[in-house]
Formats: sequence, structure tokens, C-alpha cells
Amino acid sequence: RRDHPPWPYYWKKLLYLLLKTFAPALEQSLSLRQHLGGLAEYAFMKSSHLTETHALASTETAANLFRQWATIWDLRKKVLVEKSPSNVRISRLLNTLWTRLDGTARFVFVSRHPIMQAMALQEGGFATESMYDLIEHWLAIEESLAADLPFLPENSFRILQLDDVAKNPLLVMQDLFSWLEITPLQELKRSGRGAAVYTWATSVSSAPDDKYKVLYKQKLEDPTFAKQHARILLDFSARVRAVSTYELASWCLPADMRADGSCPPA
Repeated sequence: RRDHPPWPYYWKKLLYLLLKTFAPALEQSLSLRQHLGGLAEYAFMKSSHLTETHALASTETAANLFRQWATIWDLRKKVLVEKSPSNVRISRLLNTLWTRLDGTARFVFVSRHPIMQAMALQEGGFATESMYDLIEHWLAIEESLAADLPFLPENSFRILQLDDVAKNPLLVMQDLFSWLEITPLQELKRSGRGAAVYTWATSVSSAPDDKYKVLYKQKLEDPTFAKQHARILLDFSARVRAVSTYELASWCLPADMRADGSCPPA
């Protein structure tokens, strides 16, 4: 699983960080980041992108993978779920593998505002990379997904935005249940089942990005970070628009952005 790299990753990451700090030109020439494969780098690895043309696209691979994942599944269930962030890079291969076993693959891709995603990774202690680097990786994932979607079967995937899920979690889940041909929530509730879904829905924050907006506003008061923000807007705004409905500039608080793309101090 590429989102949980083995221990050699950490030594590679240390070397990358040292060279990035003290010898950035050398680090760029070696392209070390493109070979790390961690949570904040896996989409840069060409080897992490597996499709239906890969040598692994075989019935033998499908059977082996099913046996591995079956150890964490309840095989009595109609729908079996595996959730790893790096699956976004192998959706075409997974679709082919389950087809080889006469199964059906369905994919739910959940997207977050790139700044919110980066802030969550940083504040949660999952990443030490800069805001710029994390948004660049978000783009690598989304651009890869956009290129892969035309190769997936029609109606085999759903793309959700986290803020939409948070605003009305039950409505989103009802739509997913219908799409997956699962017993409707209302029917489950009448029969005394599905309580976990309703409990989850009541626990979801309707505005999960509010705390990050406050933290980001505080960060923008630092002139050095404000320059990084201006660079993010300049380098990534058009690319973010091309693969999503998100606007990087919407995170400039207050709204009266300067001509150079930077935000004035709060």
C-alpha cells in the first residue's frame, strides 16, 4: 500500500529534505521526490499509476488480491469496500481485475479543496511538506484521475466534494445506496438496521473547513507565508480550475486581493 510506505522510505525522505534544504539544485536534478512514494508524493511516481495494460492485469493477480483483501472483508456482504488513497492511481487496473473475476468495481472519489486538504495533512501531523508542495501533489492526483476517468466504464464512479457530503450526509449516502443497489436507508431504519449511518451523519461537522480558514488567515499574516500563497495562486490557480470547481483565490481572507495575487494582512 503506497500510502503506508515501508521503513526505507523515511531514510529516503530524510535525504530528500536535506538536499532540498542545503542543495536544492542537486535535489531537483536527482528528482528524489518523484521516487519517494509516501502520502505526499505517491502521485509523482510513474510506477504508482497502473492501468488495464499493465502486466498485473491478469486473472491470477485478481485472485491473489481478492484473497488478501478477503481477510478484512465480511464476504457475506453484497458490497465489499477497500479504502486507500493510492487506489486513485490504480482504478483502471482494479476495474480490470474485478472484471476478470466476473465482479463489478465501483469507485467513490472524494475531493477536498486543495488548501483545506493541505492544511488537514499538516495540522493532523500526516505531512511536513510545505503548502506549495502539498497542493502540487493534490494536483498530480486530480490531473491523473481526470485522465483516467474516460477509461472507466460508464456509471462506475462517483465524484463527491467533501463540503457537499458535510452539508447533507444522509442525502449523499442515500444517493450512493441507490447507485450501489443497496437497501434504501429509510427501509433499513424501519427494520431496525442502519443505525450506524444515522449516528455517523449526526456527528459530521457541516462546515469542516471553518477551522482551517481561521488557521490559514493567521498564516497569511506572516509575510513569508504570504509570498508562498502568492506563488501558489500564480502557479496553480489555472490548473486547479481545469480539474475542479475549486478556487484557490477564495482562500484569500480578506477578499480584496492585491494586484500581485498576494493577500493583505488581516
